[in-house]
Amino acid sequence: MYSLADNNSFEELDRHYKEATTRYPNRLMILVGNKSDSVQWEVSSIQAREFAVERGMMYAEISTASGKNIAGAVNELMNELARRTNNIRLLDMPRRHRRNHDL
Repeated sequence: MYSLADNNSFEELDRHYKEATTRYPNRLMILVGNKSDSVQWEVSSIQAREFAVERGMMYAEISTASGKNIAGAVNELMNELARRTNNIRLLDMPRRHRRNHDL
């Protein structure tokens, strides 16, 4: 996650990406731009989306202050996870196979 209103946070992403892929080579990642409700963005959607696509990540813009698109980003991530795991959907699992904090 980085702040759309702070270019420095975006510039740190490559280092974080390299650390994550070294530790977790078989990972599913989504790049999340926070503060989408900010009036002044320092990072463009195009720039961030290109960064994500070049590294095989999904991309979403959210606002934690207003809650805008948080559910959409999580839903997108879960749908991709389901697609990658042979289309098994968590909601299709019998309740006894779910953990308490799962959907």
